[in-house]
Amino acid sequence: MFSVHYFQEVTGIYTNNFDLSLNTKNGFPVFATVVEANYVAKKQDLFSAYKLTDEDKAKIEKLSKDPRIGERVCYFTLQSLDTI
Repeated sequence: MFSVHYFQEVTGIYTNNFDLSLNTKNGFPVFATVVEANYVAKKQDLFSAYKLTDEDKAKIEKLSKDPRIGERVCYFTLQSLDTI
């Protein structure tokens, strides 16, 4: 579920259906609204502060070839939890 105000642009098909059961329950017309979006443009990139540099990418590539990477990740994760 999302609110449209978080986006600059939403392209899609807007439909609404009258819901008789909700009308009876609430005592006023209630419509089920659906937007079938096929394009959504965000106002801002939430991860823009975390862009990877070429150096970061090279380090990640090097680490990906380490056969003990799983053990290293577990070790350093546990070390960081130990400091909490």
